[in-house]
Amino acid sequence: MNYHELSDFEINKLVAEKLGKLVAVPQGFESKVIGGALHYYDDNRNLFSCHLEYCTNPADAWTVIIDNKITILAPEKYQGSSLWDARCAVVEEDYSAMVYDHASRNINPLRAAMEVFLMMGDAA
Repeated sequence: MNYHELSDFEINKLVAEKLGKLVAVPQGFESKVIGGALHYYDDNRNLFSCHLEYCTNPADAWTVIIDNKITILAPEKYQGSSLWDARCAVVEEDYSAMVYDHASRNINPLRAAMEVFLMMGDAA
């Protein structure tokens, strides 16, 4: 799957699904997406929200990054790039080499890391 083509909301939803944290909208509830979060209403018009902000909220993304050993590299200023790199590396048993299994580049470092997280799941 080409994650670069998806919106932040779609990436957030896929990450939440993979982590088993996606709250399903109860049957009979009206739902809509506002500002990257899923909002839904019950029959009495009570508002509920399910914030899925792995692409923009470091507090949500950090455990995913740490638990999956995803590396984030700052843009290389001397090359004039504004893209952050996120990578997942596999180190040879004798520590002689490091091979990057999955990598993504994005202006948003958290988004790049979440793309890598999803790529890791695709390979499993």
